[in-house]
Amino acid sequence: MEIGVLNGTSEQNPVRQYQISRDMGKETFLKLLVAQLEHQDPLSPMDNTQFLSQLAQFSTLEGINNLGSEFKTVSSGISSLKNYTASSLVGRLVKVEGGGFEFTGSAVRLAYSLDDDAATVTVTIRDSLGRPVKTMNPQGTGRGEYEVLWDGKDRLGKTVAPGFYQIDVTAADKTGNTIQATTYIMEQIRGLKLDGDKVYVSVGGMTLPLDDIKEIY
Repeated sequence: MEIGVLNGTSEQNPVRQYQISRDMGKETFLKLLVAQLEHQDPLSPMDNTQFLSQLAQFSTLEGINNLGSEFKTVSSGISSLKNYTASSLVGRLVKVEGGGFEFTGSAVRLAYSLDDDAATVTVTIRDSLGRPVKTMNPQGTGRGEYEVLWDGKDRLGKTVAPGFYQIDVTAADKTGNTIQATTYIMEQIRGLKLDGDKVYVSVGGMTLPLDDIKEIY
């Protein structure tokens, strides 16, 4: 940055011409301001309004820079808090969109939602190879969300082996047209994974973003 000759012989004080920028530090600003005061024309001293304006300009700039630093600190704190909160969810029962789940021998809570009113709804439980294990016809056929409890038994009333299973829902209206259905599983969070500022949870054999959790029980 050029500040010109500071011998007071110039027609216009060159120090007054500088512009405060984000690259100017506090020490640089103060040095220029002192130099300006020392080399001002005694017969035409620096105007108080201009002096105060430059101080206000620097104060505003410094405040903006400090605010940016504070925002970064707050953002980092929020990310850390989010990660800490996520760790407390391990072992909690949550609802997420999906169809795959782990059967461990106990009854399983499942859910589905319909985009429109249906005349018939069929819920099919399938094994890991996609083979049907149990078929149910729940009463929830109107538009909305419903829960289904599967006791872990097949169509013969025998408890199936522990493992990975899937819920499949088909729905149709009175004329046979397909109604869109979305399935949900209610599983415990088995673990979590941190990837930068993103948090992923392990639910029902799936790894999902933390934001995909619909409900926490």
